[in-house]
Amino acid sequence: LIKNKDDIKKTSGTKYANNPNLQLLNQHIDCENLAVVGTPCMMQALLKSHIYNFKTPNIEKVKFRIGIFCMESFPYESILEIAKRLSVEINNIKKMDINKGKFFIYPKNGEPKNIPIKEITSLAREDCEY
Repeated sequence: LIKNKDDIKKTSGTKYANNPNLQLLNQHIDCENLAVVGTPCMMQALLKSHIYNFKTPNIEKVKFRIGIFCMESFPYESILEIAKRLSVEINNIKKMDINKGKFFIYPKNGEPKNIPIKEITSLAREDCEY
């Protein structure tokens, strides 16, 4: 959760793992207008929360929904496996990216490492096969 525009660039990048980002809406938020940035499945969950009146706290404060492109998502166990294959400690991951048919891991220290998507497709969530 960021509260000023200067922090936007600090949060760029996606970690292609399942996590409950929308739970942040459950916190006490002292803002009147919120923007949510997320993958297509997150945007769908946000929309369903609103349409079906799931009593999600702060849902009425969400004024902007910004969807980002996503090819695949990986369970945490799969991220651990990918990091292992690339010899990167999970706690040393700054960000991840999918680009030009490759999955990239950017360590906090050191050069980015990558693996072809076709080598890890079996590790992706089945729900992400569009």
